[in-house]
Amino acid sequence: MKTPQEKAKELFRKVYLLDHKVWQDTAKQIALIMVDEMINEFDSLEHYRIDYWYEVKEEINKINKINNL
Repeated sequence: MKTPQEKAKELFRKVYLLDHKVWQDTAKQIALIMVDEMINEFDSLEHYRIDYWYEVKEEINKINKINNL
């Protein structure tokens, strides 16, 4: 399993690489929306992996520049 930091970068890259015209902030927001969906799904199931997705969300928020990836 990937670390939360690795997963955050992966999700951000996937969104950003869909269209290089997408601004970094937009890519971050889309990645955060995806993670929020995972958190909501797991939260409703009281799933043990919810902490992992909260950590991924924190890591996405830490992304400042595309060069950090």
